[in-house]
Amino acid sequence: MSFSRHACRHALQPPTSALIDHVWISDDLLASTFKRFAKCQKRHESKVPGPLEARRRLAKRRNTALAGVGNYGPPDVGSLFGKNGMGHMKWRSNDSNVPCSSQFDLLGSYSYAPSPPAPPMPSFLAEGSDDFDASIPFGWSKDNDQLSAPAQDELLEEELRKYWKVDDIRKVVCDFDLDLKHDPAYSQMIFGNMLSHTQRQEESVLELITFLDDPTLNARHAGNYLSVVEYLVANETSASSRNDLLCAIYRALELGLVPTEEISLIIEGLPEIRVGSGTLRSEDPDELARCYRSLWDALRSCNVLRIEDLEPKIFQSWLDELAQTELHEEVLLLARDILVSTHPSPSQDCSWVPCFISQWMSLPTVSSQEEPGFDRKKYNNDYVQSLLECFSPYLTSRYIIEVTEHLASTLKQKTHRHVVFKAWRACLNSVGNPEALLSSRAWLSLKSIKSKMGTSDGPKHEEPGLQSHQEILIRLWILKSLGRSTPLYTSWDLPQSVAMVVSELLTRFSKATKDWEDRNILENLLKGLKELDVPSNNVMMMVIAVRTKKQPKDLTRLALKQLEASEQTITDLFANRRSYQATHRFFCSSFEKMVRKIDVTSTSFIDQCLSIAKSGNSDYNTDYSIIFRILRSHTPLKIALSQSWGPPPDLDSAGTALALARDSEHPDPHACLELIHLLAITFATSKNLSPRQAYRAVHWLYVFLMSHDAPIKPPIVRAMYHCGVTRYQQAGVHVSSVRYQFILDLVRDAEDPEVYMALRNVPA
Repeated sequence: MSFSRHACRHALQPPTSALIDHVWISDDLLASTFKRFAKCQKRHESKVPGPLEARRRLAKRRNTALAGVGNYGPPDVGSLFGKNGMGHMKWRSNDSNVPCSSQFDLLGSYSYAPSPPAPPMPSFLAEGSDDFDASIPFGWSKDNDQLSAPAQDELLEEELRKYWKVDDIRKVVCDFDLDLKHDPAYSQMIFGNMLSHTQRQEESVLELITFLDDPTLNARHAGNYLSVVEYLVANETSASSRNDLLCAIYRALELGLVPTEEISLIIEGLPEIRVGSGTLRSEDPDELARCYRSLWDALRSCNVLRIEDLEPKIFQSWLDELAQTELHEEVLLLARDILVSTHPSPSQDCSWVPCFISQWMSLPTVSSQEEPGFDRKKYNNDYVQSLLECFSPYLTSRYIIEVTEHLASTLKQKTHRHVVFKAWRACLNSVGNPEALLSSRAWLSLKSIKSKMGTSDGPKHEEPGLQSHQEILIRLWILKSLGRSTPLYTSWDLPQSVAMVVSELLTRFSKATKDWEDRNILENLLKGLKELDVPSNNVMMMVIAVRTKKQPKDLTRLALKQLEASEQTITDLFANRRSYQATHRFFCSSFEKMVRKIDVTSTSFIDQCLSIAKSGNSDYNTDYSIIFRILRSHTPLKIALSQSWGPPPDLDSAGTALALARDSEHPDPHACLELIHLLAITFATSKNLSPRQAYRAVHWLYVFLMSHDAPIKPPIVRAMYHCGVTRYQQAGVHVSSVRYQFILDLVRDAEDPEVYMALRNVPA
């Protein structure tokens, strides 16, 4: 049985009948019947796997593609049966090796009717006809069949230059008898010709869209969708025309009509679309973000090709384009959706995660599009957690470290840096499953993470590297941030695994800073945190809790928190009496090293000390007790006082060179003793100090001299008698007999006997 534009059908008749009435079926009836058949074909989704289901899907796709045939001119009914309508004749019977075409011929032996008359026109489906050749277009003579393929293509191009409307194109295709599905190059040629007309006529954009939506003209592998993007890259078009053409591509992606090899090229071409004097990436980032989102929505809603069916390199190239795009919130949201949807396994590394989290945290914190009551903190947490929860605890810990190191090495503006780090710290405080993260082995992998933000399949960013001690400080900072969400950190009873990690990091920190001038690990820790310039996170308290295995006292925690959070230094800590008392046990060596650099015999230092002693200020910040702290911590001064028993050197002799060679490490013993005497006299005669305060200060200096084996000379004894006896008597305060006798004993040992006897006769 064959089909043609004028088909003839007949049925088997009984042998008794000699005449057969032939039934002619018109083209209109055949076309309407085929339209009804084609339009009833629908796509059906099935989850059944296997080859049978694959063949069923293929058949439905083919029928659906044929559904558009009924809308454009006379239908090619023979396409149901393959090329030239004889594709169904190639199958063989199950019972014999005779082709099916021969079996159809055998039906003639059961028909007693004569052969049907010849059709009014030759059938283009007929084979072996001498009067008609299916390869020759209508209206051509047989001589035209001798044209070569290049000559035929040249003739086709000349014909196409005359037309740019789809209806005319269909007539040309019909006249030349082109099979666009088997020869996609002709479809690309026709579409390229239509694009050339688009430069002169804006209304031809609608014709381009009509061509793209027609499956009989737009062959699947013709590359016409990519040609649209290339045209938009090379030529500037209006916004409406550009959007209409891109929408046609989105529809094709949603229907699964775009080959996978073209998708990545389309993605790469989108940001280079010409807009004004620049590109879509540089001139209109908002529109580029909308294009990316529409493209992703089309791919995600496609029922023919699922996201899992596409090649990973498509999304790798797309993520590369997103990473190179200017910071944009919608672009980063799209990157998050792509990563969450395409990442295959929690244990598989993905270098894009720290890149996009870092970019997200670097976004401006205030947006004009934010509604009143918008919670930016929760918004950031949702973005970060949605990415991190897709990975194992080890990879999550690695990504957190990489993000923090990237922010620390790239953010330079101090105000923005602190805002970003505070927002990042809030995200870490709310991270899920902190116990598993704290016990990860990633915290001790200092040298394994060297491909930060630049692996072979990830983004390439050149950034200044961090030193090893800074990497350790960042890990300590992160551990403290993660610990805020666990109840164990409130009581400073750290888990054993966390305490071991912190101890190991401190050991490595000591090795990394062994060449530093200071040997105190806490002071080096404070210095490193100041250089790193990150917000305070109570790292010092965590370190002290791990080293001492005790909870720091309230005053100690307050002093350490102020020291880490503010611009205070060890010197400021030393100057404040309360802070000094709270932290002396931790910074004792640092205090001593700082104080011993002071030249206590210099004129400026002596004048400053005498001024403080005379003022008698008892404020904690300018308390005169700072003088006692300096004397107590100044080791060279203590050594010099023990050497002050001999006579002072003669400056007119060889002792002059020795006196001039003195420095803060080797002060002059007699000058040091003279300093103590001046301080005692100043305290004793200060009107800003009460007799009791004055006596306590002078008595402290006396005990200081005695404890360091220094001589007790008359100046300090006289100062003690003045503030301990004379000022008490002038103030009308009783002097205890024990104190009076103690002072007289000192007078007896230091003064002449006459002085002692004179003072002894004075009533107390």
